[in-house]
Formats: sequence, C-alpha cells, structure tokens
Amino acid sequence: MKKILFPTLAVIAGLNLTAYAITFSGTAIGSWNDPNTESGWSHWNIANNDHGGVSKVTWGDPAYCFDKPSYLQFDGAGSDSDALPPSWSSDQYVNNPFLLGSLTYYNGTQWSNTGLEGVDLAMKVSITGPLPAYGDLPVLEFGMGINNTINPNGDTVLFLDVPDPIGFTYGGQNYSFEILGFSLDNGINMTRQIYACEGGTKLGNFYARISSTGGGTTVPDNCSTVVLLGLVAIGLGALKAKFA
Repeated sequence: MKKILFPTLAVIAGLNLTAYAITFSGTAIGSWNDPNTESGWSHWNIANNDHGGVSKVTWGDPAYCFDKPSYLQFDGAGSDSDALPPSWSSDQYVNNPFLLGSLTYYNGTQWSNTGLEGVDLAMKVSITGPLPAYGDLPVLEFGMGINNTINPNGDTVLFLDVPDPIGFTYGGQNYSFEILGFSLDNGINMTRQIYACEGGTKLGNFYARISSTGGGTTVPDNCSTVVLLGLVAIGLGALKAKFA
C-alpha cells in the first residue's frame, strides 16, 4: 500500500493551494498640460480628446507653407470604443508587461523661438476589471523636455519625469502598478527619449506592469481544492485498506 500512499502525498504536497491568477484590465486617458514656451512668439495648441480619440499638443510656426507644426499625440489603451484591444490587460497572471498607450511624435520644420521647451502628460489610469472594479489610480505625470534645434537632422523629446510605482489592494492582496518605460520596438528595449528627423514621424508605446507584493488573505483555488479532497479520500482509502 506504500506505493499508493506515498505518490498520493507527493502530489498533495506539490499542489499550490493559493490562486493569484488575476487578470486586471482597464483604461488609460491622457491629457497635455503646463506647456513651457520658448519665447513670447511661441505658437502652440492643446486638444485633449483622448476619451474617444487622441490628445494632441502642437507647437511651432512652420517654416514652409507645405509644412505643418510639430506635435505629440497620445492614444491611451481602452480610450476608444472601437479600439482593439478595447482596454489594457495584465494578460492573466500578474507581473506581465502590458501596453498602456501609444505616443506619436512629428518633428516639423519651424521658425526659431516659436515652439515649446517642454510639456507635461497626465495619464489617468482606471482599473475596471475584474469585478468589482477597483476604480481610478492616482494620476500619473510625465514631464517632457522638447529639444527644438536649428539643424537639418532631427530633434528629441526627452522624458524628464517618470512616475513612481503606485500601491493598491484588491481582494485582500497587495499589488504595485508601475510604469516600465517607453519603447520604440514593441517592449523589447525601454528608453526615456524619442527622436525624429526633420519632417519625420516616430511612434512608440508606454508599458506598465502590475506586481503582487504579498500580504492579505490568500484565496484557495476551487479546482485545486476539489482535486486535493479527492486525493485525500484516495489516501484515506489506502490507509483503511492497509489496516483492515
């Protein structure tokens, strides 16, 4: 009977009695604010329409009639009703990176001192799933410095401020929401700047991650519990047969 009893106990010992396979999902809505002008001749405009569209800040007086102002454009994950996917998602188990929103930079040719030296991006992140929904996290602030140089090559937008991780509690467990960074190659490498040639456009994505930080009350996995009870019954049956 040992051949029955010992493997049974080994399987029971190997079971994970707690379930952390929570998929968080939600939306991200961006808005531009606090433009830092180059001079009194700076031309700029902000249109915060990310809820259902995109939020866009434009700057600079085009040097040529066929050119257009420089711009930064943010499109948050889940901000559009027809977006695919319709929201950001932690993709089942926590700790996996996920796309939070995209940023487009167009570098227009402009007259000197008509642009911006910097601008802030405020990102409102909401956790809508699983139900019951957690709600809104504190607003994430990104400070961006804009390098408008007089050259035929290109200019750079530098991320000066990256938000600190935010802690929250859901279902008795503690989690951390953190911005991993900005990527131009689908999350393979992270960077803190975006560069575009004169008259060129560059597109990249912000990535985030939700990590479990422990604490709280663990919740048994229903499937594991049923299997465990079945194996215990087998083990007790083996013991009963042995001592009968």
